Amino acid sequence: MEFVKVETPQQIEIVERIAQIVWTEHYDGKLDNGQIKYMLRKFQSFEAILASIKSGGYEYYLFYKNGTPFGYMGIKTEADKLFLSKLYITKEYRGCGYSKKAFNFLTDYCKDNNLKSIWLTCNKNNHGSLKVYEKAGFKLVKEKVVDIGHGYVMDDYVFEKDV
Repeated sequence: MEFVKVETPQQIEIVERIAQIVWTEHYDGKLDNGQIKYMLRKFQSFEAILASIKSGGYEYYLFYKNGTPFGYMGIKTEADKLFLSKLYITKEYRGCGYSKKAFNFLTDYCKDNNLKSIWLTCNKNNHGSLKVYEKAGFKLVKEKVVDIGHGYVMDDYVFEKDV
């Protein structure tokens, strides 16, 4: 598995394409279809990703296996913590240990940048991902409901892990 920092428009297009695939498949039945489309436009579109990199302080990394991109993550340093904003892997690559490799990458990133923990949010109905985070040592610290516009909210758990 290789982690490649997203720096070009072509790489952002790959991230956007993976987001479309993962969100459409993974969140079907967990979120309203209108909310899925809205969140893809608002947070996972080419324009949103570019803006978050250029002016939002985010870094994105693509995941590659044998030259094939199959996932990505978006991170942001906030004071002495790392916010894991996005971690998505296409269906055929889930359950193969790649999340664990991503967490190891993030732990090393934190150590290299003197960050003390990683935190993230996860939809309360995303049971598979919740299990992955718990298995990786993340602890539930609170619940969070955020109004994201157009009558939609993100109803999430907040997890954190010391590094």
